[in-house]
Amino acid sequence: MRRLKKISLFSIALSLVLALGGYFAISAKAMERGAYLVPITVSYVHPATGQTVDGGTNIELGQSMCESITSGNVLVESTGETNYVTMTIGLLSNISSTKIMLANGTEYQEADLVLTGGGELNGDSANYYRFEMKDLTNLISPVLYVDPMGREVQFFVALKPEEATAGTGEYLSEMLVEPEPEEVAEIEAIEEVPEVPEVPEITKETKSVREPEEIKAKGSLSVIPLMAIIGLVLVGIIFFVVKRKKQ
Repeated sequence: MRRLKKISLFSIALSLVLALGGYFAISAKAMERGAYLVPITVSYVHPATGQTVDGGTNIELGQSMCESITSGNVLVESTGETNYVTMTIGLLSNISSTKIMLANGTEYQEADLVLTGGGELNGDSANYYRFEMKDLTNLISPVLYVDPMGREVQFFVALKPEEATAGTGEYLSEMLVEPEPEEVAEIEAIEEVPEVPEVPEITKETKSVREPEEIKAKGSLSVIPLMAIIGLVLVGIIFFVVKRKKQ
């Protein structure tokens, strides 16, 4: 009975671990929209097999060289549906070609690279390469032709999206573009333009208020012909009365 109880408790614990593992894997694939600095782990050997894939035999020397080629983090820009990773590749004075392969199951596909800028890393020049990466849990495998060695060197990079922090660091984000100073000045000038007051609409009421003097003047002029008519009528009556008395 105790043995069955222990087995059931173990099953529950294992289910919880698997569920949490699935949750973190999903959250790593679909980050919220924004730009993040994500730490990386660099390995000269394949993390699963512990073997090199470029034929190198001095693993310790290869590991040191690979770590000096890349910085400690990458820029991840997420749209909410897909991700864009910007990675530093240094030691350019010794490297004549750069490819970045992305794991897709057991296969690797070459990514389309966009050069977004450059800088300095470990006393040598470096380039910043941007590429699309839908699943951040997959491995990244840079393939570089190292001139002094006369061959390609291939190694592996694993991202740690669970340790991501918001920001861009030394990288230039294609999604979070800061406005130019001239654009900021134009925006501020537009915001400071005073509002033009509305012109009140002229209605019948306002028109009658504005024209009282005109109406009064017109009324006074209409009295003059009326008085003239009354005067003529009175003269006629007086003339008629006087004539009749003479008769």
